[in-house]
Amino acid sequence: MNKKTKRMAIALSAFLLCGTLAGFSNNVAIAEAEIPVYADGTELWEKELFLGAWSQPNPTDEDFQTYKDAGFNAMYIDNSTLYDTPGFKAVLDKCAEFDLKAISMQGANQTGPFSIKCQTNSLENHSAFYGVMMCDEPQGDGTTVSPVTARVRTEKEGDQYKYTETHDNIYKYMYSEYEYLKANQAHYNNAKYCSVVLNEGPTVGSFGYGSTKGYGEQVLAKMDPEYRALEYDKYPYKVLKDGSFTLADDHLWLSFRIAELAKEYNVKKKVYYYQQYWFSELREFITVQELTYQLYTAMSFGVTGFVCWMYQSNWNDYNALDYGYTMSVWGPREYYYYNQLALAEIKKFDHIYLEFANNWVGVMPIVGTQETQGDLLGYDEMKGSNVLSSYDGIASVTASQDTLIGVMKDSENRTGYMISN
Repeated sequence: MNKKTKRMAIALSAFLLCGTLAGFSNNVAIAEAEIPVYADGTELWEKELFLGAWSQPNPTDEDFQTYKDAGFNAMYIDNSTLYDTPGFKAVLDKCAEFDLKAISMQGANQTGPFSIKCQTNSLENHSAFYGVMMCDEPQGDGTTVSPVTARVRTEKEGDQYKYTETHDNIYKYMYSEYEYLKANQAHYNNAKYCSVVLNEGPTVGSFGYGSTKGYGEQVLAKMDPEYRALEYDKYPYKVLKDGSFTLADDHLWLSFRIAELAKEYNVKKKVYYYQQYWFSELREFITVQELTYQLYTAMSFGVTGFVCWMYQSNWNDYNALDYGYTMSVWGPREYYYYNQLALAEIKKFDHIYLEFANNWVGVMPIVGTQETQGDLLGYDEMKGSNVLSSYDGIASVTASQDTLIGVMKDSENRTGYMISN
């Protein structure tokens, strides 16, 4: 290993693949760089990317094998499969059989989320149960009283669930879920994954505005570090009337905000929900390049896991009336294989990337000289010390396309550059 630091000049062109882990500043330039060798492993969040999908297929060998073959190692069980039911146990049993980690999704915004307390039967010896996603897309910053009444049992009175637990706001509810999971570790197979999906934008009044602030201050800051997690979704593609797409200008802002939160609160479990298809008869599926654009862009911000929206055998007619066509079950459709290819691509170097991802320094946005999205990429929305105009180790950068360079370090203080255009 050449320990003498040399500046590295990076030239990017339109021919560059969507993303790459470019090199290390303690080495000579890219063409001559000696990439450090890191030990392979299978521990999620450390040596292997966390890869899941929303949500579970039918609990059959064939469907679970299809899910596994797509490249996933975690399974999200949606809130139509309730706790303490044969269906919930059947999915967990199949997850154990196929070596998949199971995440229970029991939250639906702020309207009566299902508490983990609904699971009264012990999961102590169930190897698949990995944790819970408490709430999907909370709103507000938690400074006002917006009562949340949680479902803590699965029994019904007639057609209604029993609502027996009320909290002042969604963040107090989420923190109470964490406290319960922590206090009942044996009951839940020692699970330490306790998360929420965040979705907001940079302007006042956008959906979920304030949720990152509220979640950080009122939940993450109070959790033990090993429980802390950040999940978020803000899909980049917007379809135009002619069937082409443009890029939304807020997806980079949220990626940047999550990276800042992770840095501030020492969060290693950072998950991006990526867009698998578009809800429109104009655009039936997303290509491999459009998939990897999302993956590599998120990796420029130090993301350590991905969840696909969506893979659901039981939602094969999802939104058919609203959008003019029927979504098919994953399988022979192109987007299944596109997803498989995209995940296989990032798995080739995840054990190297993950050595850097948890020490994210910042991101350097480069405006393209020829092919540029201009303001659509939302570079102007990213502000502060984590936006880098230069970096010691990079002499200069030219790019024909708009490009991000994520800067991060490993445990030996070597710098890695994650490039996405």
